[in-house]
Amino acid sequence: MKVAFQVEGSTDLIVLPILVRRILNIDIVPVHRQRRPGGVNAVFSTLESVAWEYWKSDTRGLVIVIDNDNNIPLHDQSHLPNGVPGCNYCQLSQKLPNLPSRRDLPQFAFAIGVAVESLESWLLFGAQHSGKKREHQPEQIKNNLKQMLYGTCRPDARTCKEICTPIAENVDLLELSRAAPSFSFFRDSVLRLRI
Repeated sequence: MKVAFQVEGSTDLIVLPILVRRILNIDIVPVHRQRRPGGVNAVFSTLESVAWEYWKSDTRGLVIVIDNDNNIPLHDQSHLPNGVPGCNYCQLSQKLPNLPSRRDLPQFAFAIGVAVESLESWLLFGAQHSGKKREHQPEQIKNNLKQMLYGTCRPDARTCKEICTPIAENVDLLELSRAAPSFSFFRDSVLRLRI
């Protein structure tokens, strides 16, 4: 199954295809459009064009993941079905284009993730539960989380891959879903790619 990714940065492209493959329990072919980094604003501003681009291909769906970065309110079930202003998850949901059915292809699906506070939070949970001694407090800012996970605030691609890959491959997804509601929403969203 070919799955597209619209994410903030290159580290996300190391971790998220592994997590999506494990959640779906099938092999995937990850694809993404090369673009200049721009964080969450770039994801929001290019989301519609990226969705249409992949809808026109044989891609099964688009996985969109951003970091929450201390944004309030945090998403919860009470926000459904209309969404809540200021919630990153609700804003992403409302920004998804309404794509028509595709002839001779499965319905194109979207999966949304808003990592609270960042993708590093999910990974630090995995590191803690794999025996590595890394403490994590949810209110810590993004650079502190990067420092805790990688030993630097600006890890290179090799360091990210060496540290993140084994965590993503081995983290207990059920335990992570229980510990991090933001991951639970992401997991449930990814499962819609199989429909």
